[in-house]
Amino acid sequence: MALTQFITDGGGHYCLYRVGYRNVIEKGPQLNQKEIEIYHMMETMGHGALKENHFLDDGAYMVLKIIIKMVHMKLAGSKEGIGSLIKELEDPKESTELRMTSSQRQHLQRKQAQGQLRHSEST
Repeated sequence: MALTQFITDGGGHYCLYRVGYRNVIEKGPQLNQKEIEIYHMMETMGHGALKENHFLDDGAYMVLKIIIKMVHMKLAGSKEGIGSLIKELEDPKESTELRMTSSQRQHLQRKQAQGQLRHSEST
């Protein structure tokens, strides 16, 4: 199944928001103030934040939560690994990974330092 259906079938809500992990992470508290209960924010590059950890972008906390879930599964007698929780999730139909070379990154940083890029071009 596709990501949106996977999320909604699990009782979650999918909210497509602006690019950039900081924008995504800050959206959770904003929605909670509007009485829309948000427990987990995840950005497409892997940054994630949980309400229980004050919406901090904390990879170590996420890993600890996964390890705890793995232990609970093992203690409950599960023979499956943690990946079984997302086995219904399909691979994306399209996927492209783009990486900058060091010289491209340095060129971009120089332009940013000189104020030649608008904020939207640098994110």
